[in-house]
Amino acid sequence: MVEIDRADDGPFHMINLIEFREKADYRDGRETDLTGREADASYAPLEFLKQIGIVRYPSRALFFQMTQDEAFQSRSHGALPVP
Repeated sequence: MVEIDRADDGPFHMINLIEFREKADYRDGRETDLTGREADASYAPLEFLKQIGIVRYPSRALFFQMTQDEAFQSRSHGALPVP
């Protein structure tokens, strides 16, 4: 488990620099007709972000808590990064 020093934990902004594939490509080899952008949109964890704030996270601790949530993790479809 990752420890976050509460004394050094405050709001931060995250910027996602994403490049999408023309067609989604999954590590597990599943077939899909989705574009990379469509596959990413199906992952977008908006309900989680609404709980703690969109783009500007109130703290690293809350961001980390969100990433550890099983429902949040289930959204990760094993997409391969663009080479």
